[in-house]
Amino acid sequence: MEIICISDTHYESDVIRSILAVHPKCAYYFHCGDSQLQANHEILQQFMCVRGNTDTDHRFVWDQLVNVDCLDILITHGHRYQVNWNLEELHRQAKYEGVQMVCFGHTHVPLCKVYKEVIFINPGSALFPRGKYPFGTYVKISINCKARMIQVYFYRSDTHEVVDEQIVYI
Repeated sequence: MEIICISDTHYESDVIRSILAVHPKCAYYFHCGDSQLQANHEILQQFMCVRGNTDTDHRFVWDQLVNVDCLDILITHGHRYQVNWNLEELHRQAKYEGVQMVCFGHTHVPLCKVYKEVIFINPGSALFPRGKYPFGTYVKISINCKARMIQVYFYRSDTHEVVDEQIVYI
């Protein structure tokens, strides 16, 4: 089961279109907020989207819960949980919702981390990078329930090359 997760594309539908062209057959597509597009924009129709701090369309929800095979996942932007400082509030929300994984954005910093038994994934920003990469990023998450394993691939959003891979056991 594969998921594409992107965030913080800030008005740029072309980068979303190119990611969809490279990964057309994933089971799920998540946008973790700050698309700054309208909820009914054609490029977002394949995505489960949440509202970020710069999104003005109130049709986006703040958080979404989704069950993907053996995992319950929370999709959020993260700004309402103070993710610029630490993962504590987001972790509390994850425990409250009973999820094993959280996909979030806001910081523009790519992250894959297990914190207090919850998997946290931030794809970074597809266009406005912060952190260790000088280019935009997004992630593909491959879930193998039988092997109790998740593979997280970080991609450059301009060339679609894999720049990092992490394995998490669930």
